[in-house]
Amino acid sequence: MLSFLARHPPRTRVANLSRIEFDNGRSAIRFKPRGDRYLVVNSLPPDNRHPTQVDDGPTPPNCALAPPLHWHSQQEEIFHVLEGDAIFYLNGRVHLAQQGDVVTIPKQAFHTFRNASTTGRLLIEFVLQPENKDRDECFFSKKGATCTAPVDANEDNEGNTQTYRDDCRKARMPRSMFQVLMFNRRGNVVLALPGPKPIARLAGLLLNFFGSIIGKYLLGFSDSYPEYYNKQP
Repeated sequence: MLSFLARHPPRTRVANLSRIEFDNGRSAIRFKPRGDRYLVVNSLPPDNRHPTQVDDGPTPPNCALAPPLHWHSQQEEIFHVLEGDAIFYLNGRVHLAQQGDVVTIPKQAFHTFRNASTTGRLLIEFVLQPENKDRDECFFSKKGATCTAPVDANEDNEGNTQTYRDDCRKARMPRSMFQVLMFNRRGNVVLALPGPKPIARLAGLLLNFFGSIIGKYLLGFSDSYPEYYNKQP
């Protein structure tokens, strides 16, 4: 094992929180009560780079909650815009969504989203795999969540992924690609790699698999940490 090569930032304890702030308070996640239709509300700051004018793909993330282009192999994703304007990049096309709009991302679609406003925040709630919401709640670092369902590829790990990213930012150290790939594999998140879609999908799945093997068995990373997510009996 080469775990001595793995660098870990000081981990912020957020597992008991229903709201987690990132980027010095510029962005935040709020977890919805159990039984709510949606699971998580993300607050994203304004983006002064005019993302709606970009024709060659999404702008780089301007906060911890602006995800890279990615896809989910086993679940659809549903977004509801609560406040502001959002721009969705979906399979190479741009879609604008305003307050009150609901956007459904089909399974295996390459996608991401950004705040479309240069002045106002974006509040957007979403859920993965609505028919299995109780299972998914367990993997968003949700306060009071009780895990009773088995682990499988549909689980998400938002609390681990985003808090790790913010902890690395605060520690001024780069994120480990292998750690991120372990979080992604657990959460059924696959990076949208360039190239023809069939090849890109296969390459993304292989990257998750082999990156997780290296991260776990050679570098000693975990795909979840008690400071970020505390599984309850």
